[in-house]
Amino acid sequence: MTFYHYFHDKTDALNNYLHEVINGYREECPKNLTFTMLRKEDRIRHALCYFDRYAFLFITLEKARLYYLMIDAINEYAELYVAPSYTGSVYDLYYYAGALLNVFLHWEKNGKEEPIDDIVQILAHRVLHS
Repeated sequence: MTFYHYFHDKTDALNNYLHEVINGYREECPKNLTFTMLRKEDRIRHALCYFDRYAFLFITLEKARLYYLMIDAINEYAELYVAPSYTGSVYDLYYYAGALLNVFLHWEKNGKEEPIDDIVQILAHRVLHS
């Protein structure tokens, strides 16, 4: 009964936890983080390492077909904290968020066989700067 006092359902609880995870990421980032900064290799590496701390959650959500919760949380972060300082299209931010999340999930599911630097290079040079 206590659970339903705070949450409407399990999805609501998971969504709340995802927002806590995203807020933790935000606390570790510079306060004036811009889209240009997000696309730099050190920031991409930081995002991958941060996501890795919550890999079990992300993989579990994907297996449960709740990918939309993750992408919605990341998109909301981009809209609230990156978009205001970005003069380009908000679709650039959605593209970045989707690429980062999708590459991370597949890298993680494949046992992180490739070194993180290879994944960073893929995101920084092939996907995000095309």
